[in-house]
Amino acid sequence: AGLRVIDVSNPSNPREVGYYETPGYAYSVYVSSSYAYVAHGWGGLRVINISNPTNPREVGYYYTPGYAYSVYVSSSYAYVATDYAGLRVIDISNPSNPREVGYYYTPGYAYSVYVSSSYAYVADGNAGLGIYQFYGTGINEEK
Repeated sequence: AGLRVIDVSNPSNPREVGYYETPGYAYSVYVSSSYAYVAHGWGGLRVINISNPTNPREVGYYYTPGYAYSVYVSSSYAYVATDYAGLRVIDISNPSNPREVGYYYTPGYAYSVYVSSSYAYVADGNAGLGIYQFYGTGINEEK
């Protein structure tokens, strides 16, 4: 059903105020500033401007190899867990033109990602937890 914007100012009566219909399933969303970054299955990463919550609109996208299950935004990068295609790092400094700047093929299937400092923690299916460091020009696995 895409991205739904819910007004929760009255927790006992949440209500939908806007939506953006993505062409497929939306699996994960990360909101930063006036943008929602949506991990969108085979559609990759969708960038949606939510500055007007009643009328969200897509401003950019990046088709990832693999199935985009999870996204986490840190600084001007979106880290995307993409099952068999591992961890992808997308530069989102220009939201209308996101571009991949690094990747790491994880040994399992990357399903979820969390970032703290320059470290990305990836839930990697049967391979367990993978910890990766992004240097701005590439990704290395922490041993």
